[in-house]
Amino acid sequence: MSAPDPMVALRQAHDAGIKKLELLSVTVSRLDSGSGQAALDALSEVLQFFDGELRVHFRHEEEALFPALQKVIGREGPIMAMLEEHKSLWRAVDAMKDKIELLDTGSTDDRLKRAREVARVADHIVGLLGSHINKEDSMIFPMAEEALSAATMQEVALQMKAVGQASIASGNLRWSRLHW
Repeated sequence: MSAPDPMVALRQAHDAGIKKLELLSVTVSRLDSGSGQAALDALSEVLQFFDGELRVHFRHEEEALFPALQKVIGREGPIMAMLEEHKSLWRAVDAMKDKIELLDTGSTDDRLKRAREVARVADHIVGLLGSHINKEDSMIFPMAEEALSAATMQEVALQMKAVGQASIASGNLRWSRLHW
């Protein structure tokens, strides 16, 4: 029995990521208007996605796809750029979490200022992750499909499945959320 096509799974994860970025954009555009608990709930949903599915998706790339691809094209260049963008995104997500924790504290003026800070970081995340997805979809994934053999793609798929199962076992992800 063969494993699912890893490129299909990675692209499906990108589709889910784009939907969460849309939710994040809409949510932060409403923060200044005092949307309150609804905005906080939506931000929580996005952060859960980042900490769950996005983290696993990045592990799929970092532990399965990128090592296979780097054997063919080397680590420098596109792979290194993608890994650096992963790190940059996590720094931005951590900054947004810190700002969200303070969102409902202080005076009304303080809350508005903090809402603008959350919106600024969220806008950065939307731009960074959106651009990152575009680069992978238009450059990295086609390169992998061109450069990697069917046997190597099968290995990538099996490694991705192992990462997913480890994430499920650790409680970081529910099976139903995997694209397998």
